[in-house]
Amino acid sequence: MGLLNIKLTEESENGIYINGNVSEKLGTNYIRSSVLRFGMRVAEIEVIHDNKLKDDELLLSKRVAEKLNVPLSCDYEILINANKEFVIGPFIGIYMGRKKATLLKKLRLVNSFAAKYTEVNGTVFAFTLDTVQKTNFMIKGYFYNPKMDRWEESTLPYPSTIFLRNTMNTEWREHFKALYGNNIFNYKPFDKWEMFQKLEQFPESLKVIPQTLLYKNADDVLNMLDKYHNLYVKPIGGKKGLGIFNVVRNEEGIVVQTRENQENLKWVMNDEEFLRFMQEKLIIDKFVIQETIDLQIDNKVMDFRVGMEKDIAGDWTNKMFITRLSGDSSIVSNRAAGGGTIITVEQALKEIYRMSDEMVEEYTKKLLTVAKESAINLEKTGLNLGKLAFDLAIDKNRKIWIIEINSRYPDDSLANKIGDKEMYYEIRNTNMLYAKKLAGFGDSTSNLLTFKDSLSQSPCNELKRRFKVLVSIPRDQRNTYYELVQKISMEYDVTGKLNFNNLTKKVDIEVEGGGKQVEGFLSKINVGENIQSKSVISISEIKPLDEEQGFRNVMSE
Repeated sequence: MGLLNIKLTEESENGIYINGNVSEKLGTNYIRSSVLRFGMRVAEIEVIHDNKLKDDELLLSKRVAEKLNVPLSCDYEILINANKEFVIGPFIGIYMGRKKATLLKKLRLVNSFAAKYTEVNGTVFAFTLDTVQKTNFMIKGYFYNPKMDRWEESTLPYPSTIFLRNTMNTEWREHFKALYGNNIFNYKPFDKWEMFQKLEQFPESLKVIPQTLLYKNADDVLNMLDKYHNLYVKPIGGKKGLGIFNVVRNEEGIVVQTRENQENLKWVMNDEEFLRFMQEKLIIDKFVIQETIDLQIDNKVMDFRVGMEKDIAGDWTNKMFITRLSGDSSIVSNRAAGGGTIITVEQALKEIYRMSDEMVEEYTKKLLTVAKESAINLEKTGLNLGKLAFDLAIDKNRKIWIIEINSRYPDDSLANKIGDKEMYYEIRNTNMLYAKKLAGFGDSTSNLLTFKDSLSQSPCNELKRRFKVLVSIPRDQRNTYYELVQKISMEYDVTGKLNFNNLTKKVDIEVEGGGKQVEGFLSKINVGENIQSKSVISISEIKPLDEEQGFRNVMSE
């Protein structure tokens, strides 16, 4: 059908006007009354056939658009769902944590989810729990404005789906689960012990998981050490390779190694000293004890990071695939803790494992198969997943093992270290396309929709308004930027002030003036050529001061 231009009209309280051709293509020939859905909010509509309209036009009651709080600056798709509802979207929520300050600190990260907006469309809405209004299903957060390339603060309905990018307590998870069912992306993360319990049910998965035991007391470690002679003790919810102990029994006694503050630490002790050490360092039910798989080659430890993402069809697909190589004598491969490097999988298999081209191809397929089969098995246990990161390893006998599975928010930027910076955005876009599917827009037959000449939500009117602007500028460029802002403020005859926010680590600008002047000012201060370097991240409207004179640099006072 192509692009449909929707115009707002005040001639009807609740009408949507379409011509016969559009109605036939939408499949609405016989529908005369329905609802228009935007996220979790609906408005009743009367469907009015008007053949005076062009094939690329729709008319919608302005009252309906206002009732739904639809951001008019976004581009949408429209479909008719199984309940004969008109739906505009996708409307995707990205949950970033409990406090608004967390979101403001991470808006640059959130921006990466909109890097390929034209493939997703709709409203991409970042929010935190402290602005959720349970009673009326509304949330105050920031939506991405594709026309202005920035995030704007607004109060919107609950979205159609939620992508969890931070932890959420049980009460909140249950609140959203009751409303969304399986339309929550990575609903509940699992820890190392839960991973073992879930996967040990499947023979093909059990054979690639090291023997694992939940820590109850120090004797558990000692008993398992007597059996395997070499163990890893890991926090069940640990990240970045921190808090991990390697325990070995040899002729010296019991040797314990760990890594702290970028240094390798080592202790040698007898059984009694070891039991006291474990009691001091470990917490009951918060650590797992795991047999050690001999992974060291040339005095280094390595693993293969296999990222699995669900695509718009809901199928598991691989994007991230790299090798993490530890520093010398480190017990972990994680770069943050082990001080190592990132190399390609082919390089690792050829140069370190000394495999032929045929073996490289074989083991590449085997690694990906283990990850995909395990992802499918995990979902069979009742989990609703869309994003996982597997840390796999190959031992000296060339057997593949699952070392860990990250179900929270794995590092999507690892491929940057081998020169593949586009992969980061590919992964983020794949995540958004799966969220688009969960929002009901996985079918490519939905129709594009844009609001035409409906700019009432933009600052571009003549009334004096005041906005708070969040700006991200590298430290060494800030003084130059401050001078630029003051120069542009005089050019557009706007007032306001500039300050540095130590909480968000961003530059705060407040600007006041007529709509056209403010929009011109905002456009000029948004330095940067691409999505990684754009400076203006977000705006929110605040109360005008009126009596203000000029533009102040608060930091210079």
